[in-house]
Amino acid sequence: RRWLRDPPRPPPPAAVNPSGKGYTPLEQQVVDLKARHPDVLLMVEVGYRFRFFGEDAAVAASVLGIIAHPDHSFLTASIPTFRLGFHVRRLVAAGHKVGVVRQTETAAIKAAHGGGAAGTPFARGLSAVYTRATIAAAAGELAGGGAPAEGSRYLVCVVD
Repeated sequence: RRWLRDPPRPPPPAAVNPSGKGYTPLEQQVVDLKARHPDVLLMVEVGYRFRFFGEDAAVAASVLGIIAHPDHSFLTASIPTFRLGFHVRRLVAAGHKVGVVRQTETAAIKAAHGGGAAGTPFARGLSAVYTRATIAAAAGELAGGGAPAEGSRYLVCVVD
């Protein structure tokens, strides 16, 4: 019965960036992904590039020697998709946990399902997380192939 006496709560405020303006749909996706994976350096697939946003862009720029620049609400940096394996290995070697966020729909799929609202971003999701412990097992994946390299069929687990 107590809930009958409590005044109704206002709806949560719309997500806004530090300047007080609203986020773009892509930026809102990045904010949501980063909230779910705060300890991971996220590489977000946007077309034919992987983009880093905010603090992740600053870290990537310093480790990879690439340019980070302000774009809308965030600092951003990017690499071409075909260089994913090279840059993931460099980030992991520098001690970072790297998450690869891939587009899970294409323009053709989006059009086939009604096209969605104008300006809505492609669906994206975390598809892989790489650390020092997993990078060797993912060598084939990062090189573009789906199968692991010959001779890497063993998994070791030590439990104390």
